Amino acid sequence: MKIARLVVTDGFSFSPKKAGEAILNFLNKLEGKVDWITASGCFLGGKFPVAGDAIATGWKSKKEDQAEVHGYGDPLVEEMMTPEVSKALKSKAKYFSFGIDLKERDGDKLEKHVELVFVWDCQNKQILQRTGKTYPCGSGSHDQTHTLFHTTSYETHFVEACGERVLVIGCNDLNMFNPRALDIMENSRKVSGIDTERYTRTVSFRKAVKKFNPTVVLQHPHFSDTPNIWYMKWTAGIQKLVAPKAFCSAICYGRWPDKKVKEPQPIRGTQEDVLSKSLGGCLPGKNKLGTPAWPIQDVLVSHLELKKAA
Repeated sequence: MKIARLVVTDGFSFSPKKAGEAILNFLNKLEGKVDWITASGCFLGGKFPVAGDAIATGWKSKKEDQAEVHGYGDPLVEEMMTPEVSKALKSKAKYFSFGIDLKERDGDKLEKHVELVFVWDCQNKQILQRTGKTYPCGSGSHDQTHTLFHTTSYETHFVEACGERVLVIGCNDLNMFNPRALDIMENSRKVSGIDTERYTRTVSFRKAVKKFNPTVVLQHPHFSDTPNIWYMKWTAGIQKLVAPKAFCSAICYGRWPDKKVKEPQPIRGTQEDVLSKSLGGCLPGKNKLGTPAWPIQDVLVSHLELKKAA
């Protein structure tokens, strides 16, 4: 299963029109054909619709609202997938996974939002799967505990394609495979006797993933400016639960802007380090890390490049 990453080297989410241009730019640079293309969790950006005002978020997110909320991303995808873009994708790949952020803001305060991941069937020119972030960020200026709509139907993360079982996850979902975090929650549980929402979510998701037993794991994070953000979760986490033949993080290289800090924050790692340490695979028959079973091709796309070409 040949995989290619559409790597955004600057900026943040694209509008549907610019996202389409980024895809065409990427495909022009792509060497040969691949089975799966993956792009970052913030690839497409838009507003959380007024129609979702009554939707509960946080740990109160309801499974029965999921189809409606996931469908909020459809108009952006339809706008992005022009005949030219969908035709070009069909000529180069079988599947394309990418993130969609829909946000509602009250000034600088982030209110209700959802972080979706869609899988596009390139050959049939249609949406194959819709899923979203299941495990919210829970600390500091990026706390999403109560504002994010949580995707709780775990089966939406599971895709069978190209003869493989593919686990498709959002950015922070990978933290549910963090052994250190799980140990801390389990020790706290022993002392308090209380099962927190995070512990319950982590345990149930890990159980579902183990049963699915993915052979490929594709994560769709937002900004990544250092390999340390995800490296531990890959190297000390997921391979102890399952042994995927290949895994990778889609990359938007840069650092998440913090509105509480006036000065731009320094980049903490090189682009080469971020790319090389955000992919891998488990050796056949072993829970030891090695290189991916198939080549993973990185193709760089920038907002500035698209602006100059316009």
